[in-house]
Amino acid sequence: MKKAGYVALLGRPNVGKSTLLNSILETHLSITSPKPQTTRDRIMGIYTENDVQIIFQDLPGFLSVKNKLQQKMTEDIKDGLRDSDYIVFIIESGEKTDDYADMLDLLDKREKVLIAVNKIDVDNSKNDDWEFYAKNKNWDFIQISALQEKNVKKLLEMVINNLPEMESFFYDGDYLTNRSERFIAKEYIRESALEILHDEIPHELFVDVISMKEVKDMLHIEADIIVARDSQKIIVVGRKGDGIKRLGIKSRKKIEDFFKQKVFLKLNVKVKKNWYNDQNILSNIKQDFGVWN
Repeated sequence: MKKAGYVALLGRPNVGKSTLLNSILETHLSITSPKPQTTRDRIMGIYTENDVQIIFQDLPGFLSVKNKLQQKMTEDIKDGLRDSDYIVFIIESGEKTDDYADMLDLLDKREKVLIAVNKIDVDNSKNDDWEFYAKNKNWDFIQISALQEKNVKKLLEMVINNLPEMESFFYDGDYLTNRSERFIAKEYIRESALEILHDEIPHELFVDVISMKEVKDMLHIEADIIVARDSQKIIVVGRKGDGIKRLGIKSRKKIEDFFKQKVFLKLNVKVKKNWYNDQNILSNIKQDFGVWN
């Protein structure tokens, strides 16, 4: 008999969900950044080892709704929680339960929850209130450092212990994600933009991969970088095009490292005012599925 199930990674922006997922999968699948709201979609990471398969959902960071993009992210969170067999609720060391009333309400009637206190390498607080809260709810509790991989294997064991028994897996054992190759390329371009632009363009940047094909053993990718204002386009392009050149070099290296293949990358910068309220763009975000390994 096998053990398999869906596990949701829930938490506020920049709490370390993506870092934890990458650590478990031992690959850079989910993009990371010091900025909040890095994860906008439900990233699916598939962990398969011996008789165990876990479909991890790296949910968008929980936040208040201010536009249609954030509304979509909130819907993704609720969908992910509904679909999950087990929930890993991640908070930062030193934070208090009183600050998480909205998120704890979402979990109130769930039985299988693990409270994972992350970043203990930065703050070594005892976090007694979280441990007491978990005990009172009959939930699991652990303190970790996803970045330094401290107690990550122990967390994985706790997850496996809470998975249902299954006759077979959901996916073939060599699958890594159910996201499309275009989605992965798009995320690496967006991650590179976040790293290069820092605070100049917070999160008013969207990447759309418009073509991706293999030509003579080289992956040819063309992508549009969409910003909300003309002033942001000037920043992305940079003086004499040096900004977009840097972005192209950094993005191409990440994509080549992941796909183990040479890449030709063409980037266009376009302005679409208030794109984060554009239903056509937001609908396109939901079409990035397609299982691959």
